[in-house]
Amino acid sequence: MKLIKIIALIAIALTSNGLLAQPRQAPKVEHLAPLPPAVDLGAYDNLHKFENVRTMTYEQIWYRWDTPGKLLSQLKAIVAKGRIPLVTLEPYPISSIGCTETMLSDIAAGKYDGVASAIAKEINALGSPVFVRWGPEMDIPNKPWSVAPAADYIAAFRQFVTTFRKTSPTSPIVWSPVGNQGRERYYPGDDVVDYTGYSLCELPTASIGWFGREQSFADWMDQKYPTFVKFNKPIIIPELGICDTPAKQKAWMQAAFAAVPNYPLVKALIYYNSQHKVSWKKWGAAGAPSWFINPAVFSN
Repeated sequence: MKLIKIIALIAIALTSNGLLAQPRQAPKVEHLAPLPPAVDLGAYDNLHKFENVRTMTYEQIWYRWDTPGKLLSQLKAIVAKGRIPLVTLEPYPISSIGCTETMLSDIAAGKYDGVASAIAKEINALGSPVFVRWGPEMDIPNKPWSVAPAADYIAAFRQFVTTFRKTSPTSPIVWSPVGNQGRERYYPGDDVVDYTGYSLCELPTASIGWFGREQSFADWMDQKYPTFVKFNKPIIIPELGICDTPAKQKAWMQAAFAAVPNYPLVKALIYYNSQHKVSWKKWGAAGAPSWFINPAVFSN
């Protein structure tokens, strides 16, 4: 009897130290009731305001390949929440390889293959799905990968995907322009794209200047969605935002949820819960818009 008690005390001690503890199961994600069953939610949430929102299937992070960090640990933290990582991979130039002016041609020539393979190795090591969104918003001239002809972007995109898939063959690849006019000329081909997507952010003052009135989610979708139907790929909206009062944000998002069934290729809405990095003063804003929203908008 004394031996049994000793064994029991040792087991309690080991368990308290985590040595015999059972692996913690990831929390179960709920589906937001107003959305169709095939449409999921996600967020970019750098200030962690959505940590307790149980309807988030995806969590997005930004990763610059010129300043490598602990990517795998970030992915593991997302999976521990029961979520699927979406990595927006930004291909900034690496000075030891080349400069901004030659970056896309350098990627196409294979000079960045080692960088792509290293990232793929980390992603593949996770052992669970990771969506990869490479070089987004190439149709607006404010990034190193969007200052060259479309053919250069396409060649670089294709080389990256070809290299990346050798090490991480099951990671879905997302091609994601802003979705402005002319976006289709950057499409790199069905064989290297699994999902398409586009940014959709509403700033009422800007919309009034552009269109004469505020735009609903459906208004924006009706402008952008038809082009993407031609690609016949499932669609992720990777940067969704509404800058307005809390009450108007809630109403705008509720109308968006109701409108989603009209766009059957849409499979995920990823809310950009952050401050924009670029000033929109020239479009009527006071500065960089804030897309922060009450997380309760996304709760059942």
